[in-house]
Amino acid sequence: MISYKNIMLYPMKFKPVYKELVWGGSKLNSYFNRVISSDHIGESWDVVSHKKGMSIIENGPLAGSNLQNIFVNYKEELIGFGFESHTKFPLLVKIIDANQKLSVQVHPGDDYAFIHEDGELGKTEMWYIIDAKEDAKLVVGLKDGVTKADFKAAIETGKTERMLNYLAVKKGDVIDIQAGLVHAICEGVMLAEIQENSDTTYRIYDWGRVGLDGEQRQLHVGKSLDVIDFSGNMPTEIVKGRSVYNDNTSITRYISNQYFEVDIIDVNDLYMTDTKNSMHIYILIEGHIIIKSGGYQLLLNPGDSVLVPACVMSPDLLGKGVLLRSFLPMQPREL
Repeated sequence: MISYKNIMLYPMKFKPVYKELVWGGSKLNSYFNRVISSDHIGESWDVVSHKKGMSIIENGPLAGSNLQNIFVNYKEELIGFGFESHTKFPLLVKIIDANQKLSVQVHPGDDYAFIHEDGELGKTEMWYIIDAKEDAKLVVGLKDGVTKADFKAAIETGKTERMLNYLAVKKGDVIDIQAGLVHAICEGVMLAEIQENSDTTYRIYDWGRVGLDGEQRQLHVGKSLDVIDFSGNMPTEIVKGRSVYNDNTSITRYISNQYFEVDIIDVNDLYMTDTKNSMHIYILIEGHIIIKSGGYQLLLNPGDSVLVPACVMSPDLLGKGVLLRSFLPMQPREL
Protein backbone atom coordinates (compact mmCIF):
# COMPACT_ATOMS: atom_id res chain seq x y z
CA MET A 1 0.00 0.00 0.00
CA ILE A 2 1.28 3.46 -0.90
CA SER A 3 1.98 5.82 1.99
CA TYR A 4 1.09 9.39 1.01
CA LYS A 5 3.11 11.01 3.81
CA ASN A 6 6.02 13.15 2.64
CA ILE A 7 5.40 12.49 -1.08
CA MET A 8 5.37 15.68 -3.10
CA LEU A 9 3.12 15.78 -6.15
CA TYR A 10 4.64 15.96 -9.63
CA PRO A 11 3.45 15.83 -13.28
CA MET A 12 1.50 12.57 -13.61
CA LYS A 13 0.69 10.33 -16.55
CA PHE A 14 -2.07 7.73 -16.37
CA LYS A 15 -2.99 4.42 -17.93
CA PRO A 16 -5.80 5.10 -20.44
CA VAL A 17 -9.25 3.65 -19.78
CA TYR A 18 -10.53 2.34 -23.11
CA LYS A 19 -14.21 2.06 -24.01
CA GLU A 20 -15.32 -0.44 -26.66
CA LEU A 21 -18.30 1.02 -28.52
CA VAL A 22 -20.24 0.11 -31.63
CA TRP A 23 -19.15 3.27 -33.45
CA GLY A 24 -15.47 3.10 -32.38
CA GLY A 25 -12.43 2.29 -34.50
CA SER A 26 -8.70 1.61 -34.34
CA LYS A 27 -7.26 5.06 -34.99
CA LEU A 28 -5.75 5.33 -31.52
CA ASN A 29 -3.36 2.65 -32.76
CA SER A 30 -2.70 3.95 -36.28
CA TYR A 31 -2.49 7.64 -35.33
CA PHE A 32 -0.93 7.56 -31.85
CA ASN A 33 0.64 4.07 -31.88
CA ARG A 34 -1.30 2.94 -28.84
CA VAL A 35 -1.79 -0.74 -28.09
CA ILE A 36 -5.55 -1.38 -28.05
CA SER A 37 -7.45 -4.64 -27.70
CA SER A 38 -10.26 -4.05 -30.21
CA ASP A 39 -11.05 -2.36 -33.51
CA HIS A 40 -14.09 -0.75 -31.85
CA ILE A 41 -12.35 1.49 -29.31
CA GLY A 42 -14.44 4.64 -29.36
CA GLU A 43 -13.11 6.47 -26.32
CA SER A 44 -9.91 6.69 -24.33
CA TRP A 45 -10.52 8.24 -20.92
CA ASP A 46 -7.07 9.67 -20.26
CA VAL A 47 -7.67 11.66 -17.06
CA VAL A 48 -10.66 10.45 -15.06
CA SER A 49 -11.92 9.79 -11.55
CA HIS A 50 -15.44 8.42 -12.01
CA LYS A 51 -17.45 5.35 -11.07
CA LYS A 52 -17.31 4.26 -14.73
CA GLY A 53 -13.54 4.69 -15.11
CA MET A 54 -10.50 5.42 -12.96
CA SER A 55 -7.05 6.73 -13.90
CA ILE A 56 -4.07 4.81 -12.52
CA ILE A 57 -0.76 6.68 -12.24
CA GLU A 58 2.00 5.23 -14.43
CA ASN A 59 5.05 7.25 -13.38
CA GLY A 60 6.95 8.36 -10.28
CA PRO A 61 6.64 7.41 -6.60
CA LEU A 62 2.83 7.34 -6.72
CA ALA A 63 2.72 4.83 -9.60
CA GLY A 64 -0.09 2.36 -9.08
CA SER A 65 -2.24 4.75 -7.08
CA ASN A 66 -5.50 6.00 -8.55
CA LEU A 67 -6.60 9.57 -9.16
CA GLN A 68 -9.41 9.41 -6.61
CA ASN A 69 -6.92 8.59 -3.83
CA ILE A 70 -4.76 11.53 -4.90
CA PHE A 71 -7.82 13.80 -4.90
CA VAL A 72 -8.81 12.68 -1.40
CA ASN A 73 -5.31 12.93 0.09
CA TYR A 74 -4.00 16.00 -1.78
CA LYS A 75 -7.09 17.91 -2.88
CA GLU A 76 -5.73 21.47 -2.61
CA GLU A 77 -2.24 20.55 -3.80
CA LEU A 78 -3.77 18.70 -6.74
CA ILE A 79 -6.52 20.93 -8.13
CA GLY A 80 -5.62 24.23 -6.42
CA PHE A 81 -6.67 26.42 -3.52
CA GLY A 82 -10.07 28.08 -3.63
CA PHE A 83 -11.98 25.12 -5.08
CA GLU A 84 -13.58 23.94 -1.86
CA SER A 85 -16.95 23.47 -3.58
CA HIS A 86 -15.55 20.59 -5.65
CA THR A 87 -16.49 17.38 -3.86
CA LYS A 88 -15.46 15.35 -6.93
CA PHE A 89 -12.47 15.59 -9.23
CA PRO A 90 -13.87 18.26 -11.58
CA LEU A 91 -12.83 17.28 -15.12
CA LEU A 92 -12.78 14.31 -17.46
CA VAL A 93 -10.36 14.34 -20.40
CA LYS A 94 -10.76 11.90 -23.27
CA ILE A 95 -9.92 11.17 -26.90
CA ILE A 96 -12.76 10.02 -29.17
CA ASP A 97 -12.35 8.00 -32.38
CA ALA A 98 -15.56 8.03 -34.42
CA ASN A 99 -15.27 5.34 -37.06
CA GLN A 100 -19.05 5.61 -37.41
CA LYS A 101 -21.54 8.29 -36.35
CA LEU A 102 -22.26 8.66 -32.66
CA SER A 103 -25.86 8.90 -31.56
CA VAL A 104 -27.63 12.26 -31.74
CA GLN A 105 -27.60 13.30 -28.11
CA VAL A 106 -27.80 16.04 -25.53
CA HIS A 107 -26.42 16.54 -22.03
CA PRO A 108 -28.26 18.01 -19.04
CA GLY A 109 -27.09 20.90 -16.88
CA ASP A 110 -25.99 20.44 -13.28
CA ASP A 111 -29.36 21.07 -11.62
CA TYR A 112 -31.30 18.61 -13.80
CA ALA A 113 -28.60 15.93 -13.53
CA PHE A 114 -28.42 16.26 -9.75
CA ILE A 115 -32.15 15.65 -9.42
CA HIS A 116 -32.66 13.02 -12.13
CA GLU A 117 -29.29 11.20 -12.18
CA ASP A 118 -28.65 10.50 -8.50
CA GLY A 119 -26.45 13.50 -7.76
CA GLU A 120 -24.42 13.29 -10.98
CA LEU A 121 -22.93 16.42 -12.54
CA GLY A 122 -24.24 17.88 -15.77
CA LYS A 123 -22.04 17.82 -18.83
CA THR A 124 -20.67 20.88 -20.56
CA GLU A 125 -17.80 19.97 -22.88
CA MET A 126 -15.57 21.20 -25.69
CA TRP A 127 -14.03 19.45 -28.70
CA TYR A 128 -10.67 19.92 -30.41
CA ILE A 129 -10.49 18.17 -33.80
CA ILE A 130 -7.27 16.13 -33.86
CA ASP A 131 -7.88 14.61 -37.28
CA ALA A 132 -10.75 14.53 -39.76
CA LYS A 133 -11.45 13.09 -43.17
CA GLU A 134 -11.81 15.53 -46.07
CA ASP A 135 -15.59 15.90 -45.90
CA ALA A 136 -15.96 15.51 -42.13
CA LYS A 137 -18.88 17.05 -40.30
CA LEU A 138 -20.59 17.21 -36.94
CA VAL A 139 -24.15 17.71 -35.80
CA VAL A 140 -24.12 20.92 -33.77
CA GLY A 141 -27.56 22.15 -32.76
CA LEU A 142 -30.86 22.18 -34.62
CA LYS A 143 -31.89 24.09 -37.71
CA ASP A 144 -33.02 27.67 -37.19
CA GLY A 145 -36.51 28.04 -35.81
CA VAL A 146 -37.03 24.42 -34.68
CA THR A 147 -39.32 24.40 -31.64
CA LYS A 148 -39.82 21.77 -28.99
CA ALA A 149 -43.12 20.76 -30.61
CA ASP A 150 -41.43 20.53 -34.03
CA PHE A 151 -38.65 18.34 -32.73
CA LYS A 152 -40.94 16.08 -30.71
CA ALA A 153 -43.10 15.51 -33.79
CA ALA A 154 -40.03 14.79 -35.93
CA ILE A 155 -38.80 12.18 -33.45
CA GLU A 156 -42.20 10.52 -33.30
CA THR A 157 -42.55 10.37 -37.10
CA GLY A 158 -39.00 9.24 -37.91
CA LYS A 159 -37.89 12.60 -39.31
CA THR A 160 -35.26 13.51 -36.72
CA GLU A 161 -32.47 13.87 -39.29
CA ARG A 162 -34.35 16.69 -41.07
CA MET A 163 -34.11 18.86 -37.94
CA LEU A 164 -30.32 18.65 -37.46
CA ASN A 165 -27.76 21.37 -38.15
CA TYR A 166 -24.55 20.06 -39.73
CA LEU A 167 -21.16 21.76 -39.41
CA ALA A 168 -18.16 21.01 -41.65
CA VAL A 169 -14.94 20.62 -39.64
CA LYS A 170 -11.23 20.08 -40.18
CA LYS A 171 -8.14 19.40 -38.11
CA GLY A 172 -7.54 22.13 -35.51
CA ASP A 173 -11.15 23.30 -35.20
CA VAL A 174 -12.67 23.89 -31.75
CA ILE A 175 -16.35 23.46 -30.90
CA ASP A 176 -18.14 24.55 -27.73
CA ILE A 177 -20.73 21.96 -26.66
CA GLN A 178 -22.78 23.39 -23.83
CA ALA A 179 -25.32 21.47 -21.78
CA GLY A 180 -28.65 21.61 -23.66
CA LEU A 181 -27.12 21.61 -27.16
CA VAL A 182 -28.08 18.75 -29.50
CA HIS A 183 -24.95 17.24 -31.05
CA ALA A 184 -23.31 14.22 -32.67
CA ILE A 185 -19.82 13.36 -33.90
CA CYS A 186 -19.95 11.95 -37.42
CA GLU A 187 -17.72 9.31 -38.97
CA GLY A 188 -14.09 10.01 -39.78
CA VAL A 189 -13.42 12.39 -36.88
CA MET A 190 -10.97 11.98 -34.02
CA LEU A 191 -11.08 14.61 -31.32
CA ALA A 192 -10.01 15.52 -27.81
CA GLU A 193 -12.79 16.30 -25.36
CA ILE A 194 -12.57 18.35 -22.17
CA GLN A 195 -15.71 18.07 -20.05
CA GLU A 196 -17.25 18.16 -16.64
CA ASN A 197 -16.64 14.93 -14.74
CA SER A 198 -19.83 13.21 -15.83
CA ASP A 199 -21.04 10.41 -18.09
CA THR A 200 -24.63 11.65 -18.34
CA THR A 201 -25.74 11.42 -21.96
CA TYR A 202 -29.30 11.37 -23.30
CA ARG A 203 -29.63 9.67 -26.69
CA ILE A 204 -32.26 11.14 -28.98
CA TYR A 205 -31.65 9.17 -32.17
CA ASP A 206 -29.22 6.38 -33.11
CA TRP A 207 -29.53 6.06 -36.89
CA GLY A 208 -31.50 2.80 -36.63
CA ARG A 209 -28.52 0.64 -35.65
CA VAL A 210 -27.95 -1.91 -32.91
CA GLY A 211 -25.14 -2.13 -30.37
CA LEU A 212 -22.26 -4.62 -30.23
CA ASP A 213 -24.63 -6.96 -28.36
CA GLY A 214 -27.10 -6.93 -31.26
CA GLU A 215 -29.71 -5.05 -29.25
CA GLN A 216 -31.18 -1.60 -29.86
CA ARG A 217 -29.40 0.96 -27.71
CA GLN A 218 -31.54 2.78 -25.17
CA LEU A 219 -32.96 6.18 -26.12
CA HIS A 220 -33.88 8.93 -23.65
CA VAL A 221 -36.33 11.05 -25.62
CA GLY A 222 -38.36 12.35 -22.66
CA LYS A 223 -35.33 13.54 -20.71
CA SER A 224 -33.80 14.94 -23.89
CA LEU A 225 -36.84 17.10 -24.57
CA ASP A 226 -36.67 18.30 -20.96
CA VAL A 227 -33.11 19.62 -21.29
CA ILE A 228 -32.67 20.73 -24.92
CA ASP A 229 -32.26 24.49 -25.23
CA PHE A 230 -34.67 25.60 -27.97
CA SER A 231 -33.89 29.31 -27.54
CA GLY A 232 -31.72 29.51 -30.66
CA ASN A 233 -29.01 31.23 -28.65
CA MET A 234 -26.62 28.30 -28.23
CA PRO A 235 -23.20 28.53 -29.98
CA THR A 236 -23.20 26.38 -33.12
CA GLU A 237 -20.17 27.64 -35.05
CA ILE A 238 -16.42 26.95 -34.98
CA VAL A 239 -14.91 28.82 -32.03
CA LYS A 240 -12.53 31.63 -32.96
CA GLY A 241 -9.69 31.86 -30.49
CA ARG A 242 -7.76 34.85 -29.19
CA SER A 243 -3.97 34.58 -29.49
CA VAL A 244 -0.99 36.13 -27.78
CA TYR A 245 2.67 35.47 -28.41
CA ASN A 246 5.45 34.82 -25.92
CA ASP A 247 8.89 34.62 -27.51
CA ASN A 248 8.70 31.44 -29.65
CA THR A 249 5.33 30.34 -28.30
CA SER A 250 1.75 31.21 -29.27
CA ILE A 251 -1.11 30.75 -26.78
CA THR A 252 -4.66 30.80 -28.09
CA ARG A 253 -7.59 30.92 -25.67
CA TYR A 254 -10.64 29.13 -27.07
CA ILE A 255 -12.92 28.29 -24.17
CA SER A 256 -13.59 30.11 -20.91
CA ASN A 257 -16.60 29.05 -18.87
CA GLN A 258 -17.46 28.32 -15.25
CA TYR A 259 -16.09 24.77 -15.47
CA PHE A 260 -12.81 25.03 -17.40
CA GLU A 261 -10.62 27.17 -19.60
CA VAL A 262 -8.88 25.74 -22.65
CA ASP A 263 -5.89 26.98 -24.62
CA ILE A 264 -3.88 25.71 -27.56
CA ILE A 265 -0.17 26.24 -26.99
CA ASP A 266 2.25 26.04 -29.93
CA VAL A 267 5.70 25.65 -28.38
CA ASN A 268 8.88 26.20 -30.39
CA ASP A 269 11.86 25.68 -28.04
CA LEU A 270 10.78 26.85 -24.55
CA TYR A 271 7.64 28.02 -22.78
CA MET A 272 7.80 29.01 -19.11
CA THR A 273 4.31 28.31 -17.78
CA ASP A 274 2.30 29.78 -14.93
CA THR A 275 -0.03 27.38 -13.10
CA LYS A 276 -2.27 30.26 -11.88
CA ASN A 277 -3.24 28.27 -8.75
CA SER A 278 -4.94 25.52 -10.75
CA MET A 279 -3.99 22.10 -11.96
CA HIS A 280 -3.19 22.01 -15.67
CA ILE A 281 -3.99 19.07 -17.91
CA TYR A 282 -2.07 18.87 -21.16
CA ILE A 283 -2.70 16.70 -24.23
CA LEU A 284 0.16 16.68 -26.72
CA ILE A 285 -1.42 16.81 -30.17
CA GLU A 286 1.79 16.68 -32.19
CA GLY A 287 5.54 17.02 -31.68
CA HIS A 288 7.60 16.11 -28.62
CA ILE A 289 7.67 18.06 -25.38
CA ILE A 290 9.55 17.67 -22.10
CA ILE A 291 7.83 19.01 -18.97
CA LYS A 292 10.51 20.05 -16.50
CA SER A 293 10.03 21.21 -12.91
CA GLY A 294 12.89 21.35 -10.46
CA GLY A 295 14.73 18.05 -10.74
CA TYR A 296 11.79 16.25 -12.33
CA GLN A 297 11.15 15.91 -16.04
CA LEU A 298 8.70 13.98 -18.17
CA LEU A 299 8.73 13.33 -21.91
CA LEU A 300 5.43 13.63 -23.79
CA ASN A 301 4.84 11.90 -27.11
CA PRO A 302 1.90 12.57 -29.45
CA GLY A 303 -1.39 11.56 -27.83
CA ASP A 304 0.00 11.66 -24.28
CA SER A 305 -1.94 13.39 -21.50
CA VAL A 306 -0.39 14.67 -18.30
CA LEU A 307 -1.83 16.27 -15.18
CA VAL A 308 0.38 18.95 -13.66
CA PRO A 309 -0.82 19.53 -10.07
CA ALA A 310 -1.43 23.09 -8.89
CA CYS A 311 1.43 22.82 -6.39
CA VAL A 312 3.95 22.26 -9.20
CA MET A 313 4.78 25.88 -9.78
CA SER A 314 5.63 27.16 -13.26
CA PRO A 315 7.05 24.07 -15.00
CA ASP A 316 8.94 24.61 -18.25
CA LEU A 317 7.79 23.12 -21.56
CA LEU A 318 10.81 22.26 -23.69
CA GLY A 319 10.77 21.16 -27.33
CA LYS A 320 8.52 21.68 -30.30
CA GLY A 321 4.87 20.71 -30.25
CA VAL A 322 1.20 21.63 -30.04
CA LEU A 323 -0.57 21.11 -26.73
CA LEU A 324 -4.17 21.36 -25.59
CA ARG A 325 -4.18 22.85 -22.08
CA SER A 326 -7.16 22.86 -19.72
CA PHE A 327 -7.42 24.28 -16.21
CA LEU A 328 -9.95 25.46 -13.66
CA PRO A 329 -11.12 29.09 -13.74
CA MET A 330 -10.80 31.20 -10.60
CA GLN A 331 -11.87 34.48 -12.14
CA PRO A 332 -11.65 36.25 -15.52
CA ARG A 333 -7.99 36.61 -16.38
CA GLU A 334 -5.64 37.56 -19.17
CA LEU A 335 -3.55 34.93 -20.95
